[in-house]
Amino acid sequence: MTRRCDSSQSTNVLTAPAQFAVTAKRSSAGLVRVVVTGEIDAGTLDRLDRELSDQPRVGTTALVVDVSGVLFCSISGGRSLVGLLDRSTMAGVPLALVDAHAIRRVLKFIPGAELLSSHRDLPSALAAVGGP
Repeated sequence: MTRRCDSSQSTNVLTAPAQFAVTAKRSSAGLVRVVVTGEIDAGTLDRLDRELSDQPRVGTTALVVDVSGVLFCSISGGRSLVGLLDRSTMAGVPLALVDAHAIRRVLKFIPGAELLSSHRDLPSALAAVGGP
């Protein structure tokens, strides 16, 4: 649980962390959009790695990973994203990231992360990979 203090009303509100989820959708043109939400930590890293391990698949023309809904990301989670970049580069598939503060903060400590095409919103990321 996260404790949030609302100073305007002098009350404490307990909020649960966002549910971790990873979804991947493929367009008919071969663009794959992966959306990750919640916290990437020791408890969710295996699931993230399983979901990303087979990306990019054969026939993928571009890959956009939207992590704008990630509230916390461990160093290991950042390494998973850099590993995806390595696989995408080897496959010749452009990759763009829709990032969040939690991701930017972690990526600055990971070698190779500076090569990620990182964007503040989905339209910019789609434009970077030549998507609609």
